[in-house]
Amino acid sequence: MSEKSLAVMCGFYCIDTCTYYSFSVVIAGGNDLSLVWSANRELPAPENTTLQLTREEGLILLNSDGIKIWSTNTSSVSGMNISSSGNLILFNDEGIPVWQSFDHPTDTLLVDQKLIEGQRLTVSYSQSNWSQGPYYATITSALGFAAYTEVDQGPPMMYYQLLPTQNMGSANESVFAEFSQVGLLVNMGTRAQWNYGEYNVIPSSDTVIVFLKLDSVGHLKIYQHDSDRGLVELLDMVGEDMGECQYPRSCGEYGLPSLGCSRITPLSCQQSFKRHQLLEIENVTFFNVIDLGAAFPDIKDINQCKLACLQNCSCGAAFFSYQNITDDGYCFLPVKILSIRESRFPRTDFAYRTYIKVQVPNDISFPVPEAAPHSPSVKNSNFTAIIAGSSAGAFVLLCIFCYINLLNSEQNKAVS
Repeated sequence: MSEKSLAVMCGFYCIDTCTYYSFSVVIAGGNDLSLVWSANRELPAPENTTLQLTREEGLILLNSDGIKIWSTNTSSVSGMNISSSGNLILFNDEGIPVWQSFDHPTDTLLVDQKLIEGQRLTVSYSQSNWSQGPYYATITSALGFAAYTEVDQGPPMMYYQLLPTQNMGSANESVFAEFSQVGLLVNMGTRAQWNYGEYNVIPSSDTVIVFLKLDSVGHLKIYQHDSDRGLVELLDMVGEDMGECQYPRSCGEYGLPSLGCSRITPLSCQQSFKRHQLLEIENVTFFNVIDLGAAFPDIKDINQCKLACLQNCSCGAAFFSYQNITDDGYCFLPVKILSIRESRFPRTDFAYRTYIKVQVPNDISFPVPEAAPHSPSVKNSNFTAIIAGSSAGAFVLLCIFCYINLLNSEQNKAVS
Protein backbone atom coordinates (compact mmCIF):
# COMPACT_ATOMS: atom_id res chain seq x y z
CA MET A 1 0.00 0.00 0.00
CA SER A 2 1.43 3.38 -1.01
CA GLU A 3 1.58 6.32 1.38
CA LYS A 4 -1.12 8.12 -0.65
CA SER A 5 -3.68 5.32 -0.75
CA LEU A 6 -6.18 3.62 1.51
CA ALA A 7 -6.69 -0.05 2.25
CA VAL A 8 -9.77 -1.85 3.53
CA MET A 9 -8.66 -4.90 5.49
CA CYS A 10 -10.03 -7.56 7.81
CA GLY A 11 -8.17 -9.25 10.63
CA PHE A 12 -7.69 -9.34 14.38
CA TYR A 13 -8.03 -5.94 16.03
CA CYS A 14 -6.77 -5.65 19.60
CA ILE A 15 -7.72 -3.46 22.53
CA ASP A 16 -5.77 -2.23 25.56
CA THR A 17 -2.63 -4.34 25.95
CA CYS A 18 -3.64 -6.67 23.11
CA THR A 19 -4.72 -9.54 25.32
CA TYR A 20 -8.18 -9.61 23.72
CA TYR A 21 -9.12 -9.29 20.06
CA SER A 22 -12.02 -8.79 17.72
CA PHE A 23 -12.24 -10.05 14.17
CA SER A 24 -12.87 -6.75 12.41
CA VAL A 25 -12.94 -4.71 9.22
CA VAL A 26 -10.75 -1.60 9.31
CA ILE A 27 -9.78 1.25 7.01
CA ALA A 28 -6.05 1.99 6.99
CA GLY A 29 -4.31 5.08 5.65
CA GLY A 30 -2.88 8.43 6.68
CA ASN A 31 -1.14 6.76 9.64
CA ASP A 32 -4.55 5.95 11.12
CA LEU A 33 -7.00 3.07 11.50
CA SER A 34 -10.80 3.32 11.47
CA LEU A 35 -12.72 0.37 12.91
CA VAL A 36 -15.95 0.00 10.90
CA TRP A 37 -17.21 -3.51 11.71
CA SER A 38 -16.57 -6.20 14.34
CA ALA A 39 -17.73 -9.78 14.56
CA ASN A 40 -17.42 -10.47 18.27
CA ARG A 41 -17.71 -7.16 20.14
CA GLU A 42 -19.65 -8.72 23.01
CA LEU A 43 -17.15 -11.54 23.47
CA PRO A 44 -13.58 -10.42 22.66
CA ALA A 45 -11.31 -13.30 21.76
CA PRO A 46 -8.26 -14.18 23.91
CA GLU A 47 -4.77 -14.80 22.59
CA ASN A 48 -4.22 -17.87 20.41
CA THR A 49 -7.71 -17.62 18.92
CA THR A 50 -7.88 -18.90 15.35
CA LEU A 51 -10.09 -17.97 12.40
CA GLN A 52 -11.25 -20.72 10.05
CA LEU A 53 -13.13 -20.54 6.76
CA THR A 54 -15.21 -23.70 6.33
CA ARG A 55 -17.67 -24.82 3.68
CA GLU A 56 -20.18 -26.05 6.25
CA GLU A 57 -20.29 -23.04 8.61
CA GLY A 58 -18.46 -20.19 6.94
CA LEU A 59 -16.17 -18.17 9.19
CA ILE A 60 -15.52 -19.56 12.68
CA LEU A 61 -13.59 -18.11 15.61
CA LEU A 62 -12.16 -20.79 17.92
CA ASN A 63 -10.26 -20.18 21.14
CA SER A 64 -7.16 -22.13 22.13
CA ASP A 65 -9.35 -24.91 23.57
CA GLY A 66 -11.28 -25.29 20.33
CA ILE A 67 -14.42 -23.68 21.74
CA LYS A 68 -16.42 -21.67 19.23
CA ILE A 69 -16.62 -17.95 20.05
CA TRP A 70 -18.45 -16.78 16.93
CA SER A 71 -19.41 -17.95 13.46
CA THR A 72 -21.32 -16.74 10.41
CA ASN A 73 -23.35 -19.99 10.56
CA THR A 74 -23.50 -20.12 6.78
CA SER A 75 -23.34 -23.23 4.59
CA SER A 76 -22.21 -23.78 0.99
CA VAL A 77 -19.28 -21.37 1.32
CA SER A 78 -16.52 -21.58 -1.25
CA GLY A 79 -14.68 -18.28 -0.77
CA MET A 80 -14.36 -14.87 0.84
CA ASN A 81 -13.48 -11.35 -0.27
CA ILE A 82 -13.77 -7.78 0.97
CA SER A 83 -15.03 -4.95 -1.21
CA SER A 84 -13.45 -1.52 -1.56
CA SER A 85 -16.41 -0.10 0.37
CA GLY A 86 -15.72 -2.35 3.39
CA ASN A 87 -18.22 -5.17 2.87
CA LEU A 88 -16.89 -8.58 3.94
CA ILE A 89 -18.54 -11.18 1.69
CA LEU A 90 -18.76 -14.98 1.72
CA PHE A 91 -19.86 -16.53 -1.59
CA ASN A 92 -20.84 -19.95 -2.94
CA ASP A 93 -19.57 -21.93 -5.94
CA GLU A 94 -21.51 -19.69 -8.33
CA GLY A 95 -19.99 -16.55 -6.82
CA ILE A 96 -23.31 -15.54 -5.26
CA PRO A 97 -23.03 -13.93 -1.79
CA VAL A 98 -24.40 -16.15 0.98
CA TRP A 99 -23.35 -13.86 3.86
CA GLN A 100 -22.08 -10.28 4.11
CA SER A 101 -21.08 -7.99 6.95
CA PHE A 102 -23.31 -5.21 5.55
CA ASP A 103 -26.28 -7.29 6.74
CA HIS A 104 -24.94 -7.28 10.31
CA PRO A 105 -24.17 -3.64 11.21
CA THR A 106 -22.44 -2.73 14.45
CA ASP A 107 -22.06 1.02 15.01
CA THR A 108 -21.22 2.15 11.46
CA LEU A 109 -22.90 2.57 8.07
CA LEU A 110 -20.55 2.54 5.08
CA VAL A 111 -21.37 3.81 1.60
CA ASP A 112 -24.20 1.75 0.02
CA GLN A 113 -24.93 -0.02 3.30
CA LYS A 114 -28.57 -0.15 4.43
CA LEU A 115 -30.02 -0.24 7.93
CA ILE A 116 -33.34 -2.05 7.53
CA GLU A 117 -36.32 -2.18 9.85
CA GLY A 118 -35.51 -4.34 12.87
CA GLN A 119 -31.76 -3.64 12.76
CA ARG A 120 -29.80 -1.29 15.01
CA LEU A 121 -26.59 0.63 15.15
CA THR A 122 -25.39 -0.03 18.70
CA VAL A 123 -22.48 1.61 20.49
CA SER A 124 -19.75 0.12 22.64
CA TYR A 125 -19.09 1.71 26.02
CA SER A 126 -15.67 2.92 24.92
CA GLN A 127 -12.75 2.07 22.66
CA SER A 128 -11.39 -0.22 25.36
CA ASN A 129 -14.71 -1.65 26.56
CA TRP A 130 -16.63 -3.26 23.72
CA SER A 131 -19.67 -4.32 25.73
CA GLN A 132 -22.94 -2.81 24.56
CA GLY A 133 -23.42 0.82 25.56
CA PRO A 134 -26.64 2.78 26.19
CA TYR A 135 -27.11 4.38 22.74
CA TYR A 136 -28.59 2.94 19.58
CA ALA A 137 -30.13 4.08 16.30
CA THR A 138 -32.82 2.26 14.37
CA ILE A 139 -35.48 2.76 11.73
CA THR A 140 -39.18 1.91 11.94
CA SER A 141 -42.17 2.46 9.68
CA ALA A 142 -43.80 4.66 12.33
CA LEU A 143 -40.94 6.87 13.53
CA GLY A 144 -38.37 6.89 10.74
CA PHE A 145 -34.66 6.93 11.55
CA ALA A 146 -34.19 7.72 15.24
CA ALA A 147 -31.50 7.60 17.93
CA TYR A 148 -32.22 6.58 21.52
CA THR A 149 -30.55 6.30 24.88
CA GLU A 150 -31.41 3.52 27.29
CA VAL A 151 -31.88 4.50 30.93
CA ASP A 152 -31.88 2.44 34.10
CA GLN A 153 -35.44 3.55 34.91
CA GLY A 154 -38.12 3.76 32.26
CA PRO A 155 -38.20 3.07 28.51
CA PRO A 156 -35.52 4.22 26.05
CA MET A 157 -35.60 7.94 25.26
CA MET A 158 -35.42 9.33 21.73
CA TYR A 159 -33.02 12.23 21.23
CA TYR A 160 -32.90 12.47 17.43
CA GLN A 161 -35.25 11.74 14.55
CA LEU A 162 -35.22 11.94 10.76
CA LEU A 163 -38.74 11.53 9.40
CA PRO A 164 -39.34 12.28 5.71
CA THR A 165 -41.70 15.22 5.23
CA GLN A 166 -41.86 14.91 1.47
CA ASN A 167 -40.85 12.50 -1.23
CA MET A 168 -37.42 13.66 -2.37
CA GLY A 169 -36.18 10.25 -3.45
CA SER A 170 -37.45 7.20 -5.30
CA ALA A 171 -39.43 5.62 -2.46
CA ASN A 172 -40.21 1.92 -2.52
CA GLU A 173 -42.17 -0.32 -0.18
CA SER A 174 -39.20 -1.14 2.02
CA VAL A 175 -38.29 0.70 5.21
CA PHE A 176 -34.58 1.45 5.45
CA ALA A 177 -31.89 4.07 5.95
CA GLU A 178 -29.04 3.99 3.45
CA PHE A 179 -25.78 5.87 3.57
CA SER A 180 -24.50 6.73 0.11
CA GLN A 181 -22.37 9.16 -1.85
CA VAL A 182 -25.17 11.75 -1.83
CA GLY A 183 -26.04 11.63 1.88
CA LEU A 184 -28.32 9.59 4.15
CA LEU A 185 -31.53 8.33 2.55
CA VAL A 186 -34.45 7.64 4.89
CA ASN A 187 -37.00 5.52 3.01
CA MET A 188 -40.43 5.03 4.59
CA GLY A 189 -42.18 3.09 1.86
CA THR A 190 -44.37 5.94 0.61
CA ARG A 191 -41.91 8.73 1.39
CA ALA A 192 -38.17 9.07 1.00
CA GLN A 193 -35.85 11.95 1.76
CA TRP A 194 -32.14 12.61 1.42
CA ASN A 195 -30.38 14.22 4.36
CA TYR A 196 -26.98 15.91 4.71
CA GLY A 197 -26.07 15.52 1.06
CA GLU A 198 -24.53 19.01 1.03
CA TYR A 199 -21.86 17.87 3.51
CA ASN A 200 -20.85 14.77 1.61
CA VAL A 201 -17.41 14.29 0.09
CA ILE A 202 -17.72 11.86 -2.81
CA PRO A 203 -15.38 9.00 -1.95
CA SER A 204 -12.58 7.86 -4.21
CA SER A 205 -11.47 4.27 -4.00
CA ASP A 206 -7.86 5.38 -3.66
CA THR A 207 -7.91 8.39 -1.34
CA VAL A 208 -11.19 8.86 0.60
CA ILE A 209 -13.81 6.67 2.30
CA VAL A 210 -16.84 8.27 3.96
CA PHE A 211 -19.01 6.62 6.63
CA LEU A 212 -21.58 7.35 9.32
CA LYS A 213 -20.81 6.29 12.90
CA LEU A 214 -22.69 6.25 16.20
CA ASP A 215 -19.96 6.69 18.80
CA SER A 216 -19.73 5.63 22.44
CA VAL A 217 -21.26 8.88 23.80
CA GLY A 218 -24.18 8.83 21.37
CA HIS A 219 -22.82 11.26 18.79
CA LEU A 220 -24.09 10.50 15.30
CA LYS A 221 -21.36 11.74 12.97
CA ILE A 222 -20.24 11.56 9.37
CA TYR A 223 -16.51 10.95 8.93
CA GLN A 224 -14.10 10.65 6.09
CA HIS A 225 -10.92 8.63 6.21
CA ASP A 226 -8.43 9.95 3.68
CA SER A 227 -4.93 8.97 2.77
CA ASP A 228 -3.37 12.27 3.87
CA ARG A 229 -5.03 13.09 7.21
CA GLY A 230 -6.47 9.79 8.37
CA LEU A 231 -9.82 10.07 10.16
CA VAL A 232 -11.54 13.47 9.80
CA GLU A 233 -14.93 14.48 11.20
CA LEU A 234 -17.19 16.04 8.56
CA LEU A 235 -20.44 16.57 10.42
CA ASP A 236 -22.11 16.04 13.79
CA MET A 237 -25.66 15.33 12.61
CA VAL A 238 -27.40 15.91 15.94
CA GLY A 239 -25.26 18.91 16.86
CA GLU A 240 -25.72 20.54 13.45
CA ASP A 241 -29.47 20.01 13.46
CA MET A 242 -30.42 20.55 17.10
CA GLY A 243 -27.37 21.73 19.02
CA GLU A 244 -24.81 19.99 21.23
CA CYS A 245 -27.14 20.13 24.24
CA GLN A 246 -29.57 17.73 22.55
CA TYR A 247 -27.26 14.88 23.51
CA PRO A 248 -28.78 13.19 26.59
CA ARG A 249 -25.68 13.19 28.80
CA SER A 250 -23.81 16.21 27.48
CA CYS A 251 -24.16 18.06 30.80
CA GLY A 252 -24.90 15.32 33.34
CA GLU A 253 -28.11 14.60 35.22
CA TYR A 254 -30.28 17.67 35.71
CA GLY A 255 -27.51 19.56 33.93
CA LEU A 256 -28.14 22.98 32.42
CA PRO A 257 -25.29 23.39 29.94
CA SER A 258 -24.11 26.93 30.75
CA LEU A 259 -24.99 26.95 34.45
CA GLY A 260 -23.48 23.77 35.85
CA CYS A 261 -26.57 23.08 37.97
CA SER A 262 -27.16 19.83 39.82
CA ARG A 263 -29.58 18.39 42.36
CA ILE A 264 -28.82 19.27 46.00
CA THR A 265 -31.28 17.07 47.91
CA PRO A 266 -32.10 13.69 46.33
CA LEU A 267 -35.74 12.69 45.98
CA SER A 268 -36.97 10.07 48.40
CA CYS A 269 -40.10 7.95 48.17
CA GLN A 270 -39.79 6.87 51.80
CA GLN A 271 -41.31 10.11 53.04
CA SER A 272 -44.57 11.91 52.49
CA PHE A 273 -45.11 13.41 49.06
CA LYS A 274 -45.85 16.64 50.93
CA ARG A 275 -42.14 17.39 50.99
CA HIS A 276 -42.01 17.37 47.19
CA GLN A 277 -42.44 20.63 45.30
CA LEU A 278 -42.19 21.64 41.64
CA LEU A 279 -39.76 24.37 40.68
CA GLU A 280 -40.44 26.09 37.36
CA ILE A 281 -37.36 26.73 35.23
CA GLU A 282 -37.90 29.11 32.34
CA ASN A 283 -36.61 28.85 28.78
CA VAL A 284 -35.45 25.24 29.06
CA THR A 285 -36.90 21.84 28.25
CA PHE A 286 -35.96 18.16 27.94
CA PHE A 287 -34.33 16.53 24.91
CA ASN A 288 -37.00 13.78 24.79
CA VAL A 289 -39.93 16.15 24.11
CA ILE A 290 -39.25 15.65 20.39
CA ASP A 291 -40.86 12.20 20.78
CA LEU A 292 -44.58 12.95 21.07
CA GLY A 293 -45.21 9.23 21.47
CA ALA A 294 -43.44 9.38 24.84
CA ALA A 295 -46.02 11.82 26.24
CA PHE A 296 -48.79 10.61 28.55
CA PRO A 297 -51.76 10.19 26.18
CA ASP A 298 -54.48 11.00 28.73
CA ILE A 299 -52.94 14.22 30.08
CA LYS A 300 -53.48 17.30 27.92
CA ASP A 301 -53.67 20.09 30.52
CA ILE A 302 -50.62 21.71 32.10
CA ASN A 303 -52.04 21.68 35.64
CA GLN A 304 -52.99 18.02 35.30
CA CYS A 305 -49.45 17.34 34.13
CA LYS A 306 -47.92 18.99 37.20
CA LEU A 307 -50.35 17.28 39.54
CA ALA A 308 -49.60 13.89 38.00
CA CYS A 309 -45.89 14.41 38.67
CA LEU A 310 -46.48 15.40 42.30
CA GLN A 311 -48.68 12.35 42.86
CA ASN A 312 -46.12 9.96 41.36
CA CYS A 313 -43.07 9.62 43.57
CA SER A 314 -40.91 8.24 40.76
CA CYS A 315 -41.54 11.28 38.54
CA GLY A 316 -38.45 13.50 38.43
CA ALA A 317 -39.90 16.43 36.52
CA ALA A 318 -42.88 17.56 34.46
CA PHE A 319 -42.19 18.80 30.94
CA PHE A 320 -45.08 20.26 28.97
CA SER A 321 -45.17 21.23 25.30
CA TYR A 322 -48.02 23.01 23.52
CA GLN A 323 -48.72 25.03 20.42
CA ASN A 324 -51.52 27.45 21.27
CA ILE A 325 -53.12 26.85 24.67
CA THR A 326 -51.91 25.12 27.83
CA ASP A 327 -54.96 22.88 28.16
CA ASP A 328 -54.18 21.06 24.91
CA GLY A 329 -50.58 19.88 24.91
CA TYR A 330 -48.21 17.03 25.64
CA CYS A 331 -47.12 15.94 29.12
CA PHE A 332 -43.79 14.20 29.74
CA LEU A 333 -43.08 12.71 33.18
CA PRO A 334 -39.66 11.02 33.01
CA VAL A 335 -38.17 9.18 35.95
CA LYS A 336 -34.57 9.71 34.85
CA ILE A 337 -33.66 13.35 34.23
CA LEU A 338 -30.61 13.70 32.04
CA SER A 339 -29.34 16.90 30.43
CA ILE A 340 -31.77 19.81 30.14
CA ARG A 341 -31.50 22.07 27.11
CA GLU A 342 -32.67 25.47 25.93
CA SER A 343 -36.28 25.44 24.77
CA ARG A 344 -35.68 26.61 21.21
CA PHE A 345 -35.91 23.75 18.72
CA PRO A 346 -35.44 24.31 14.99
CA ARG A 347 -38.43 23.96 12.67
CA THR A 348 -41.08 23.79 15.38
CA ASP A 349 -43.78 26.10 16.68
CA PHE A 350 -44.10 24.41 20.08
CA ALA A 351 -43.71 26.27 23.36
CA TYR A 352 -42.33 24.52 26.45
CA ARG A 353 -42.78 24.66 30.23
CA THR A 354 -40.47 22.87 32.65
CA TYR A 355 -41.07 21.95 36.31
CA ILE A 356 -38.30 20.18 38.22
CA LYS A 357 -39.32 18.21 41.30
CA VAL A 358 -37.36 19.16 44.43
CA GLN A 359 -37.49 17.80 47.96
CA VAL A 360 -37.29 20.02 51.03
CA PRO A 361 -34.84 18.50 53.57
CA ASN A 362 -36.24 16.89 56.74
CA ASP A 363 -34.68 19.42 59.10
CA ILE A 364 -36.62 22.30 57.60
CA SER A 365 -40.07 23.16 58.92
CA PHE A 366 -42.46 24.90 56.61
CA PRO A 367 -46.21 25.03 56.07
CA VAL A 368 -47.25 22.32 53.66
CA PRO A 369 -50.68 22.20 51.98
CA GLU A 370 -52.80 19.14 52.62
CA ALA A 371 -53.46 18.66 48.92
CA ALA A 372 -51.28 19.22 45.90
CA PRO A 373 -51.72 22.83 44.78
CA HIS A 374 -53.03 23.78 41.35
CA SER A 375 -49.84 25.68 40.61
CA PRO A 376 -47.08 23.86 42.53
CA SER A 377 -44.17 25.92 41.22
CA VAL A 378 -41.92 27.05 44.04
CA LYS A 379 -41.69 30.87 44.30
CA ASN A 380 -38.89 32.99 45.67
CA SER A 381 -41.08 34.24 48.53
CA ASN A 382 -41.58 30.68 49.77
CA PHE A 383 -37.86 30.18 50.08
CA THR A 384 -37.37 33.48 51.92
CA ALA A 385 -39.74 32.29 54.65
CA ILE A 386 -38.14 28.86 54.82
CA ILE A 387 -34.62 30.24 55.14
CA ALA A 388 -35.65 32.18 58.25
CA GLY A 389 -36.93 29.00 59.88
CA SER A 390 -33.82 26.84 60.11
CA SER A 391 -30.12 27.63 60.14
CA ALA A 392 -29.24 24.03 59.30
CA GLY A 393 -31.39 24.02 56.19
CA ALA A 394 -30.70 27.61 55.25
CA PHE A 395 -27.58 26.84 53.28
CA VAL A 396 -29.33 24.27 51.08
CA LEU A 397 -32.30 26.49 50.38
CA LEU A 398 -30.13 29.53 49.87
CA CYS A 399 -28.37 27.58 47.14
CA ILE A 400 -31.74 26.89 45.53
CA PHE A 401 -32.72 30.54 45.95
CA CYS A 402 -29.51 31.68 44.26
CA TYR A 403 -30.09 29.04 41.62
CA ILE A 404 -33.46 30.58 40.79
CA ASN A 405 -32.06 34.11 40.64
CA LEU A 406 -29.21 32.91 38.46
CA LEU A 407 -31.68 31.37 36.05
CA ASN A 408 -33.66 34.61 35.95
CA SER A 409 -30.54 36.57 35.09
CA GLU A 410 -29.53 34.07 32.44
CA GLN A 411 -32.92 33.53 30.81
CA ASN A 412 -32.17 35.90 27.94
CA LYS A 413 -28.89 34.19 27.14
CA ALA A 414 -28.71 31.23 24.83
CA VAL A 415 -27.74 28.01 26.52
CA SER A 416 -24.61 26.86 24.87
